[in-house]
Amino acid sequence: MAKQTRNKGLGGAKSRTQGKAFNPGNASTNPDRKTASNAPGFMRSKNTINRLNMYSQKLKKADLNKRKIQPTGPARIAPDRRWFGNTRVLSQQKLQKFREEIGQSVNDPFQVVLKSSKLPMSLLTEGQNESDQPRGKAARKNLLAVEPFDKTFGSAKTRKRPRLSTGSMEEMANKASRMAEEYDPSKDKSSEENRVLR
Repeated sequence: MAKQTRNKGLGGAKSRTQGKAFNPGNASTNPDRKTASNAPGFMRSKNTINRLNMYSQKLKKADLNKRKIQPTGPARIAPDRRWFGNTRVLSQQKLQKFREEIGQSVNDPFQVVLKSSKLPMSLLTEGQNESDQPRGKAARKNLLAVEPFDKTFGSAKTRKRPRLSTGSMEEMANKASRMAEEYDPSKDKSSEENRVLR
């Protein structure tokens, strides 16, 4: 007699995986696990599981090298006619007029040039000896042209007189002694004794 073989998967009790091509596990780290629609609120969502799995993953060295080396193709500038045309072009007459007006306002101590950093101030000194010209802030703020050094600090200096109520030292000493005699500490609000009593 021939031996009979039983096919376990076809009849009798159903196996766990019968009828499914792929059985996702119920592990808490599996984003594809089955969750009931009325699942409790403490169960992780698919997005949360994916995020937590991302934290535990490690990059391979090949991936790191790919991230470091970013291939850049040949860069091209989009054609535009503004980049090839003349910008801010001046005629010689306008340039000469600009030099005269700015030169007058820069040298005049009673006039102020607003936004001088945006003006082409190098056009004023063009053609002159560049080694003699001051550079940077000294070119903009030429204080010695307004008031020379010897008139400020030398023996010929001119200073404003202080406003004094007395004309001499003796008058000042007499006034100080008179004020000391007239001083009454009980009327002085800023004295330490009156501050302690308050």
